[in-house]
Amino acid sequence: MTYSNPFTFAIAPDSDFKIRFVSNAAFVQRATITMSPTAIYVFSGSGEGVAMATSDGLLELKGASRQGLKVSVYFEFNADGTSFTAAQVVQVWQTSTLILVGTEDGNDNDNNDTVMTVEIRKL
Repeated sequence: MTYSNPFTFAIAPDSDFKIRFVSNAAFVQRATITMSPTAIYVFSGSGEGVAMATSDGLLELKGASRQGLKVSVYFEFNADGTSFTAAQVVQVWQTSTLILVGTEDGNDNDNNDTVMTVEIRKL
């Protein structure tokens, strides 16, 4: 089963959150986060079990919201060294406090080429 890419979810009002990504692939993986209204963060990385980071070395996105947030994450990979291609979002496990997402870049069908973990906690 595949899910939409970008993958969207909501962070409830009066919550704090952490978003992290791990690469499990030889191809460079990229995850672009867009939060309401216009904040954008890009995480990338490659290798097995490697934490993905922003260009300035941020390994996780942490924050809090009093109003709540709509979050969109677009997953991509680079197989040829020149351009990025949309990954398939193939695994989703979601509760009100934890979201896990797994993607596939089509190389080995292990469904974990990028793994996103989102932790949400009421303030």
